[in-house]
Amino acid sequence: MNKRYKYQEVAEQIKMDIFVNYQAPSKPIPSIREYAEVNQVNPHTVACALRLLMEK
Repeated sequence: MNKRYKYQEVAEQIKMDIFVNYQAPSKPIPSIREYAEVNQVNPHTVACALRLLMEK
């Protein structure tokens, strides 16, 4: 069984948010701190998720 870590779930959510916001490119994605607060996760988790997306 493959365990999904929280940062992997957050990475998928960020990817979907970017895709949805692609329709309105003038709207920037939230900062790490804002994204963490809205999604009730640690900012470090968001940073790890962004790092994962940049590596892909």
